[in-house]
Formats: sequence, structure tokens, C-alpha cells
Amino acid sequence: ANLGEDVTGTAVFATDASSQDVFTAVEGEIGAYSYIPTISSTAGTPTTWSITGLTIAGASEAVYAGLGRAAYTLATWRDSDAPLYTRMAELRQGTAAGLWAAFSRQGQSVDNLGHGVSGTASRIDLGWDKRRDSWHYGIGASYQSGSERYAYGHGTSQQGALSAYALWQGTDGRYAGIVGRIGRLQSDLTTGSAKTSRTSSADSTAWGESLSAAYGF
Repeated sequence: ANLGEDVTGTAVFATDASSQDVFTAVEGEIGAYSYIPTISSTAGTPTTWSITGLTIAGASEAVYAGLGRAAYTLATWRDSDAPLYTRMAELRQGTAAGLWAAFSRQGQSVDNLGHGVSGTASRIDLGWDKRRDSWHYGIGASYQSGSERYAYGHGTSQQGALSAYALWQGTDGRYAGIVGRIGRLQSDLTTGSAKTSRTSSADSTAWGESLSAAYGF
């Protein structure tokens, strides 16, 4: 059978000369799948125990960890333009344009189909902006480093990004802001399972791009 399909067949795994031993099937994992074996025994002495099939029980913890890593990375990237909108709020309130820096530490969590992922990260932002009439223009750079906890594993992540932003302010209190960002996202994880003593490791690198805007008064 192919991986991902139920398996049928017979494989002897034990012969009990006393006919007193008892074996119980326990769910295990093979690659991306969790399987439940079907076992049977012969009557008489000695007793022969066999595996007669494997039934798919669902996805393995390695799959859930991979999905969780992708969801967590997307969530942190989505929220990482917040310091730029904070900076534009400061400019609207009268803060002078120029060089600025900000440091933050944040927590994030995703449910991940009941196989939760949570983590914390430290972030530093550096930027420069300039005012021209009713507009502010700025550029920025950021770096973020964090660690994550999976249901059966752990990982680390880093993000570095460059950004450009612009803020318009009207005379009647209206304003509009726009932020464009491009960044490099790196992460790694090591995951295991309650069903096996083996662990799996993975790492990934991706590029992120985003464009967002806000309007208010």
C-alpha cells in the first residue's frame, strides 16, 4: 500500500509458548500520518500474535507542527507593522519628524486546530521621517527574534524587514497612512509526539511582502 492508505496483510510479531501474554494495539506515527494497528492471535499453545492491518487515525504531530509554524509566522508578520502605525500616531499628535527608535516585546499564540503554538519575541525598530506640507514620509528597518512552543516541540524564529511609510493629515482632523514592507522570515523547529520517541527537525526561509493602509478622523 502507498503511504497515506490503510494497510492490510499479516505479519507475525510474537510467539507465546505459555499462551499467557496479552498485547494491546497502540496508536503510532509513520511520516505524516498516525496509524492504529489491528492485531490478532491464534488459539492454542503456543499462541501466535500478528498485525493484520494499519488504519489511518489522522495527521501526525509533525504535520500539525508544520501547519502551526506557518500560521504563527504569518500571524507575527501580519502584526509586525504595528510600530510604524504607532509612529504615525505620534506624528499626528505633534511629535517632531526625524530619527526614531522603538523596542518592544510581545507574545503571540495560535490555536492550530487544537495543537496550539505560542511564543514570545523581542523587536527593535529604527526609522527616519520628514515632514513636507501636510505629508510625512519615512523609511524604517526592523529585526525580530523569538522562540516558540509547540504541543510536542519547540522552535526559534527571526524576521528582518525594510519599510516605507507615508502619512497625510487634513486640516479638519482627517488622516490617512500607508505602509509598505518587505522582509526575510526564518524559522526552525524540533517536534516529537506522545506516540513515539523519535523527533523531527525542520527549518524554513521565506520572503514576506505587505502593503496596508489606514484612514481616520
